[in-house]
Amino acid sequence: MKKRVKSDPNWPEPVVVAVGRRSPEIIRTPAEALIYLTNRWPAARNERYRAATEVCSAALRRQIDAAAARETFLSAALEAGMLQ
Repeated sequence: MKKRVKSDPNWPEPVVVAVGRRSPEIIRTPAEALIYLTNRWPAARNERYRAATEVCSAALRRQIDAAAARETFLSAALEAGMLQ
């Protein structure tokens, strides 16, 4: 019997981030947020950054609600001045 893999839940509303003159990026899920945090985060990797990374990872493991991951990512992006 094949194990069914749950898909990553979409957030109710995406988070749009942009840095400088780069094109805005639309983040729709905890997985996309974690990829952005890990590979493209241009700001300081401070306490809010670390919290967003941990919470998005926990959401992927279904340990917390995806909405909580969105709020934590949003908070980190706001502090970094990356919200559109």
